[in-house]
Amino acid sequence: MESLLTQRDRECIKDVTGSKNDASPSESADAMSTELLTPAQLSEMLGKPERSLAQWRYLGIGPRFVKIGRAVRYRDADVTSWLEAQTRQRTGEQASA
Repeated sequence: MESLLTQRDRECIKDVTGSKNDASPSESADAMSTELLTPAQLSEMLGKPERSLAQWRYLGIGPRFVKIGRAVRYRDADVTSWLEAQTRQRTGEQASA
């Protein structure tokens, strides 16, 4: 399954993390699939405040996340799956759960 992260999103994440990966696009996509995103990175990518992500975690309605000690991280694959579940064809359509 193709990642829903666009090239722009990947570049944005690189800018935020300071990554300087010169790998080919396919190698970058493979590396990105195992990368952990911080709430700040995901917030910027989605255009939503970090506080919204925290609320979604509390309510259990956002992307799955990983706790490493007290740190919260998001796996690219989990974000992609969550985004696919949010995709709708029309306004009144319910989530596919």
